[in-house]
Amino acid sequence: MNPSSSARLLAVALLTTLALAACSGDDGGDAATATPSAGAASGAPSGTTGGTTSPSASAAPSVVPSSAETAGVDPANPPDPIASVTIPAVSPDETDPKATLEVDLLSLRREGRIVVATFAFTPTSTDTKDGWLYDWLGGQSWQPYLVDTTNLRRHDVLRSSDGRYYRSNYQGSRFASGQTWYAYAGFAAPPDGVSTLDVAAVDGAPAFRGVTIS
Repeated sequence: MNPSSSARLLAVALLTTLALAACSGDDGGDAATATPSAGAASGAPSGTTGGTTSPSASAAPSVVPSSAETAGVDPANPPDPIASVTIPAVSPDETDPKATLEVDLLSLRREGRIVVATFAFTPTSTDTKDGWLYDWLGGQSWQPYLVDTTNLRRHDVLRSSDGRYYRSNYQGSRFASGQTWYAYAGFAAPPDGVSTLDVAAVDGAPAFRGVTIS
């Protein structure tokens, strides 16, 4: 089940319990994640770094399959990125000062009262270990958000009253250099007249400006 379908299925349940944060500040690393796929991982301990030694580049898959399923992406035919940015990264073993992370925005879809964004993250590093997105971001939680520049309003990831976030778990599956990890995040939709949003995919990285909502 992809985020598009699950947005319709989960919208009513989520929107009856959502606590929408007007501004950032909550980390969310310890909270469970509301996922659109039964196979999505959640509840991973926070604050853990490092990882396991990954297979050789020839043996390792280029995509983390579970992340593609959770995000609703066909790994054999992924969409072309709408926008991309490459940022400095922290390798899981912290041995590569030149590690980078490519961040791609794949889609931004309106599903009724929810907007779902789909992302891809691909690190490049000489480090041979794999890690969570949390590790590649240097021990930073993943808190994407949208900005409605028409109404000067920020939209953070939807969160229910019991602490579940409507997004991929950034401490779920691990990925190594050269592997792509897919993710989704859901936000409250702007008014119907708003057709574009700025997308802040990662804290500290340049936002993707004026992205058209499909």
